[in-house]
Amino acid sequence: MPMKKILIILFTCFFLSIPLQTNASDNGVAYRTWTTNNQGEIVPTQDAYLPNRIIYTINVTNSDTNGFSKAEDIYYEPQNKLFYLADTGNKRILVFDKTLKNAYQIGEGILQKPEGVFATGDGLVYAADYDAQKVFIFDSSGSLLQEFGKPDHPLFGTQTIFRPSKIVVDDVGTMYIVDAGNANGLVQITSEGAFLGYFGSNYITPSFSYVIRFMFSTKAQKAKMVRSPIAPTNLAINQDGLINTVTRGLSGNALKKLNIAGNNLFPDTMSDQNDFNDCFVGKIGNIYTISENGYIYEYDSEGNLLFAFGGKDPTGKYIGLFANPRSLVVDENFRIYAIDHLNQQDYLQVFEPTEFADLVHTSIYYYQEGLYSESRVPWEQVLQRNNMFDLAHNGLGNAYLRESKYEEALYHFRLAGNTVGYSEAFWEIRNNWIMTYGTYIFIGILAVALFLFIGRKTALLAYVSTKWHQLIEKAKKVKIIDGVLYIGTFIKHPINGFYEVKKHQKMSVLAATILYFIFYIEMVLGNVYTGFIFNPQDVETISIVKILFLSVMPIFLGVICNYLISSITEGCGRFKDVYIATICSFAPIILFYPFIIILSNILTLNEQFIYQALKVFLWSWSFLLIYIMIKEVQELSFRENHKNILITLITMILFVAFGFLLYMLGAQVVNFVKEVVIEVLSNG
Repeated sequence: MPMKKILIILFTCFFLSIPLQTNASDNGVAYRTWTTNNQGEIVPTQDAYLPNRIIYTINVTNSDTNGFSKAEDIYYEPQNKLFYLADTGNKRILVFDKTLKNAYQIGEGILQKPEGVFATGDGLVYAADYDAQKVFIFDSSGSLLQEFGKPDHPLFGTQTIFRPSKIVVDDVGTMYIVDAGNANGLVQITSEGAFLGYFGSNYITPSFSYVIRFMFSTKAQKAKMVRSPIAPTNLAINQDGLINTVTRGLSGNALKKLNIAGNNLFPDTMSDQNDFNDCFVGKIGNIYTISENGYIYEYDSEGNLLFAFGGKDPTGKYIGLFANPRSLVVDENFRIYAIDHLNQQDYLQVFEPTEFADLVHTSIYYYQEGLYSESRVPWEQVLQRNNMFDLAHNGLGNAYLRESKYEEALYHFRLAGNTVGYSEAFWEIRNNWIMTYGTYIFIGILAVALFLFIGRKTALLAYVSTKWHQLIEKAKKVKIIDGVLYIGTFIKHPINGFYEVKKHQKMSVLAATILYFIFYIEMVLGNVYTGFIFNPQDVETISIVKILFLSVMPIFLGVICNYLISSITEGCGRFKDVYIATICSFAPIILFYPFIIILSNILTLNEQFIYQALKVFLWSWSFLLIYIMIKEVQELSFRENHKNILITLITMILFVAFGFLLYMLGAQVVNFVKEVVIEVLSNG
């Protein structure tokens, strides 16, 4: 058999042996459900919601048109348990109950393009009409009560066009309106129609490259580079009157929870998307969003992602997926109702929560109500179904913490990656330990002090010290040990130490190499054994190769670059001198960093300043020694030393950039060769 055919058969068998990846769930639905772990990574989890049914038409009692057309918004009013749907294409608002069978319309003949709807418990219906440039208020029977057009306040802007597209109303009747394209934020209007100002605007955070380009641009170029914030896309209001907004096209902070000052309460690190179309707040404060890509996201009240599911299906063949999702709401039973649009047909998809989602919701509700013991049982049931569900570990940690079971809380907080909760539990454990053993510690300190006092009086201490120094001197007779131990000189007398290294070869290359290895080992130990509070990363994810490239390799690069620059300028240091003296500059790290690692395991977040300050001090000390080292080894003046260091840093940056370029070119060559081989084999 020809070699080419053998290769084709082998490649075919290999590819057929690889299982095909699918997004389908194990229970038959067309999507998977996802959540985030304590590292912020998206991971699969049990299904939280299953598609229940699809509603294409609804019987409208006071109209012959029973279908939806280009529906843009839906709202669920929990007090009266009624849905309000902005049937934009049919220029009306539909009102119906949870049976989803019969509805009645309001606003016919008045509304032109209603894109947003909101309702209150007393039956008032608010419609944001984009084309009419007004907000209309109806009573429960559909009678028009009020209408508000463009605010005449000068702060609104005389040239600004009022295009209301979404609306919510707080308990005192203040309206928060999304004015399409208005980057100033949400428009606030009182129940009497008075303009209060703008609220919750988005901000632009310029990147470093943008700032550099802006600094070196002409006035004309700067005028073109000026960017306006993106206007909010949609909004929701929770039971406490706090506003949530989503902004399509905004990367980071796309979902916000605004306090009364308009500041975002969610962390910048939360997992959100830049294509959110709508948001809604459920009965326990959970926030639901729906994206342009057809995914529904559920967050808890603190911005933690609970579930993400769904997907895009332009054909509309698969239940649970979306062609062009527009809006969603959630009822008190956690059922999700989402509007989708396909060609000329609009429909309403209904999702039912699974037992797994119900357990999560029950646990969150109990905890929010202060029923910590009650929340523990459902959280444990959640972990029985998914032991890697980090939110359950976090919930159990909080429950155990409130029950003063600190060891159990510590365990679950660590699994959840919650450093704040871990710190609180550890503080309690440490406090109890001090209360238990504090007396013995005090007695031990007194005993040591007494021993030192007696030792001085009886020459016992001098005897121990003499024996210790004799042992050290005996060890120093071994040249390698003597060279390694010489590192201590750079703590007290760094200038003399560098002079001895260069002029009298006080340390060998082998001893310096051992110190480089010790430095690398300490960096590895720092990543592995630094206390969880200050280093919450999973030990299994630590890469010793990555640590090598981030710790020792930059030092090697600095040694090479400094030697090269010094060789062609005023420097007179040999490569051997630079190699040895550089690692000696890190004497503070080599000698004292292990104590910081130990200290990190007994401190809490309340004392994090001590940990951070000690680390900054050691690294600053080492960089100062590097400065002294270059000056002494290369025998430079202060001015020449500054110049040497600057050129060395620039050379290091150029080396890194060149290496990255070679890596990218090499990767492209490898991919090209792979494609050529596959093409040749496939064409036989």
